[in-house]
Amino acid sequence: MASFERLMVAATLSKVQVGNRYSKLPPHATIMPWFNLENSKWEEFDAIIREDLIEEYRLGTVVGIERVLYGQNNDILAMRIRGLLLGVHAFMHEHVKRMEGVFDKEYIGLEWSPHISDTSYNIVKVD
Repeated sequence: MASFERLMVAATLSKVQVGNRYSKLPPHATIMPWFNLENSKWEEFDAIIREDLIEEYRLGTVVGIERVLYGQNNDILAMRIRGLLLGVHAFMHEHVKRMEGVFDKEYIGLEWSPHISDTSYNIVKVD
């Protein structure tokens, strides 16, 4: 029986050390919300991120659209954005689908809401 890993792809706003574990994600832009991927496909997925995503796409400039609250308790401050992320999300979505990853359809594709987490020390300006 195959085992699965629960993953997400995010671009942090500041550099983080590879291998660090967090109880709460640092300020970031979510590229691909949580999904399940078979463990045996992890190396291929990692190669795609390293070779294609990181090299071809940069977070670049994004523009804040509006402040929103996310999370089960609507207590996570974020800024909806527009910019390059939609193309990056579509790129990742296609690769995860091809690798038979399982998505939470509530937050994927047209239901995805591009945003950057907002904190008191890292506030995204609205355009």
